[in-house]
Amino acid sequence: MTIVAFSKIENGLMFNNKEWFFTYSMLPKGYEIQGGDVAIIELNNQVVMLCCKDSTIDGLGFSNIQDEIDYILGL
Repeated sequence: MTIVAFSKIENGLMFNNKEWFFTYSMLPKGYEIQGGDVAIIELNNQVVMLCCKDSTIDGLGFSNIQDEIDYILGL
């Protein structure tokens, strides 16, 4: 399994050596939980699927997607 490593940046995330900023044109909250381990998040006016089982944020892994979203958004 490939782990996608994200890093938090001001108002967004960095991955694949590119800055991706939170946008809200398609998803009013900027994200939508799709299940216990999957969410979609809007970055640069694109919808990106995020799964807590195959991603890390700042080197941290999460057991459920809500905790990962809360960390990303600083909730």
